[in-house]
Amino acid sequence: MLAAVPLLTVWGFWSFGIWDPSELSAANAALALGEVGAASPEHVPLSTRLIAASFDLFGVSEWAGRLPAVLAACMTAALTLVLLWRVSGR
Repeated sequence: MLAAVPLLTVWGFWSFGIWDPSELSAANAALALGEVGAASPEHVPLSTRLIAASFDLFGVSEWAGRLPAVLAACMTAALTLVLLWRVSGR
């Protein structure tokens, strides 16, 4: 099951550009954060900071903007599996 989640998450994930309005606004906010820097006085959500860090590490691209969400989905699936194992007593 744990192996199925990354496959289902990334299946076709990078086959299209950034066109969803919420995804586009997150990418624009991350780009603005990269230009202003981390010393920005306003509150910046963690997701925007993670996207900005991904842009800094891998360059500005669709997959770099989506990578934090894919990693979060995989980590959530792994944590859910661990919690289910503990509750079931295995």
